[in-house]
Amino acid sequence: MKNEINETTFEFRGLYFNGLKLRSKLHSEEFYNKLEDEGSADSKLDYIAAVKEDQDEQIHVKLSFSLIFAMISVLTIIIAAFLTFNQILIPALVALAIGFGSQLLKKHFKTRANELYAGKTVAVQLVEVLFNK
Repeated sequence: MKNEINETTFEFRGLYFNGLKLRSKLHSEEFYNKLEDEGSADSKLDYIAAVKEDQDEQIHVKLSFSLIFAMISVLTIIIAAFLTFNQILIPALVALAIGFGSQLLKKHFKTRANELYAGKTVAVQLVEVLFNK
């Protein structure tokens, strides 16, 4: 099952991501400072590419958590339905609450991914301003 999840490719607004990613590895501040200090046209392009790469990485992590919470939500709601049919009501209510909480977390992470995607164009414009000063 682990290999199936890691081999899964999903698409988000034209970006393709492979597998689930739970941590992001971003470029260091020293890396960005070095490119800014250089100030050349090539360092500007490298800076823009690094910013885009970092944001894509963060989007991948947010979407991964969104998918995980979606799976948890569906699973717990199914369990809650099964418990309800067997008249085990207190655990069914707990499972239902977990399911709805997972659904809220899924929506939160999806919203964050959308915000990061929208911020990609702004970030590129900020880099342009940074290198034109």
